[in-house]
Amino acid sequence: MEKLTQDLIIDILSRLPTVPLLKSRCVCKSWNHIITFDPIFYTLRNNHKSLLTNADALILLSPCNFTDRSVDQLYFTQLNDPPLIQKIAVSSFVRGITKEVYLRIVGVCNGLICLATFQKPLCGPSSVDKQMIKSFYILNPISRENLELPKFEEESLLSISSGGSTGKLKQRRFYGFGFDKCNQVFKLVLFVIFYDVDDDYDNKIVMSEMLVFTFGSGWKRVLGEVPNMMRYAFTEASNVCVDGRLYWITCTTVPDSNSYNMVIMSFNLSDEAFGIIQIPEMVVVESDYYLVQAHYYYTLTVLENCLCWVDMKNDKHINIWIKTSAESWTKKFCLQKNLLPRHFGPVRPIKLEQNGELFLYHRNHVISYNVQCNKSKFFIIDGELEGISHDEGFSFAGSFISVNSH
Repeated sequence: MEKLTQDLIIDILSRLPTVPLLKSRCVCKSWNHIITFDPIFYTLRNNHKSLLTNADALILLSPCNFTDRSVDQLYFTQLNDPPLIQKIAVSSFVRGITKEVYLRIVGVCNGLICLATFQKPLCGPSSVDKQMIKSFYILNPISRENLELPKFEEESLLSISSGGSTGKLKQRRFYGFGFDKCNQVFKLVLFVIFYDVDDDYDNKIVMSEMLVFTFGSGWKRVLGEVPNMMRYAFTEASNVCVDGRLYWITCTTVPDSNSYNMVIMSFNLSDEAFGIIQIPEMVVVESDYYLVQAHYYYTLTVLENCLCWVDMKNDKHINIWIKTSAESWTKKFCLQKNLLPRHFGPVRPIKLEQNGELFLYHRNHVISYNVQCNKSKFFIIDGELEGISHDEGFSFAGSFISVNSH
């Protein structure tokens, strides 16, 4: 073992399944340090296709406000047939979780989960992208470590942005969490935009700011860097991290019309720059009304460590595309809608087995869909819930990386 280089040891350990990896922590101090703290180890581990087939699912369910069980819940789902479902005691990680608090998954990366909490409004439901953020948390459900991030000052930009506006201003917030491969650090980004609602279809951003939390360095604030099209971002149907970049579905306005062209906006965590990616097939949304509906038809997710586009617009089929290179997409699957639970909302691919079994998440259900013979089975996550006001599903591969290591 003394003749093995550090790089080779990291590579070998990164290929081990979870249980042998857990035992390897006890071999020596250097192995324990690699498995617990080394970000290169987790980058390699995340890239191994054989390990990605063992990925599990992390599910967030928000019960309807009229139920007795109205506290948001996290579920860890081992994707077998049938799946093994375990509820995560969120209160043991996050302080002050009550029925008056929203819980949202900011992102999942290298076995770490970033959560945000919001105070629920007193008068009826409201989108969290318009609510003040209470706290951000980083947690590792495998090691049970958790960390509340330092607070940041949400300075009002209304006084700064009021000059030149023609009427009322609206505000949107969206966020993302991922791993900066170039600098080998985790980053949390928060975008805040103000736009003028009286500018007809232009709705230009009057002022924007970007807040970036770099682990080991803290918060920094940059004014005026958020592209105008990000005000249309599908915050609850995208927000994924692949290969050091965050991605959101958004739109560009078509000149001299009320229509929108759908695109994907990327954010490079290394140089903190935005970019645009074309979607697999051109989608033109004809009005603001249909733009709202489009949030339910299209979804971004991650499948086998690749960016994945889900198109549910067709009445009979769900088309799933995989981004295979910088410029090209490949249609991977065409699923029959009549083989899925009949619920409104996005379908999220989670895991693909070598035998052609595709696991998906959809509205409190895990779906096992055999793409070779077009057969499906589905399993409910929590049968005691009377209704769901919000849900999220992410692919999750457990790790032992420490939340305090960066």
